[in-house]
Amino acid sequence: MKDVVIVSGVRTPIGKFAGTLKDVPVYKLAGLVLNEAAGRAGIRPVEVDDVIMAQSYQNGECANGARIALLEAGWPVEVPGVTIDRRCCSGLDAVFFGVMKIQTDNADIIVAGGMDSMSQAELYYNGLSWPKTCFRKNIRRMRFNGIYCYL
Repeated sequence: MKDVVIVSGVRTPIGKFAGTLKDVPVYKLAGLVLNEAAGRAGIRPVEVDDVIMAQSYQNGECANGARIALLEAGWPVEVPGVTIDRRCCSGLDAVFFGVMKIQTDNADIIVAGGMDSMSQAELYYNGLSWPKTCFRKNIRRMRFNGIYCYL
């Protein structure tokens, strides 16, 4: 089995929910990180066999964030990208899946990591069709695909 090494690591600043990064789509942030990671590793995007990114809260605007991010970064259309979702452990699993691809001779160079923007996650209000619950002042509930944020 092949030995696998991590040769670069990059991250964006952590933002606050609905803070200064709220209007920045996650794929734009990820595109910056992809270019910086490749640059630090000394690889050209055309050399990358796959981009595996994790995103716990994908929205309809960014259904396959890895693919959209690599295109946003200006990488060749021939580079594939896949997005996985395992909620809290997604980023680590993306790296793990990349390692497995290399160890099984399915790839030589993988770029893997996590990306999320809770400010960009789709939300809905539970019970809007029921006026008695929808207009209660003290119980407004936003639901983020499995995470509840009580306001």
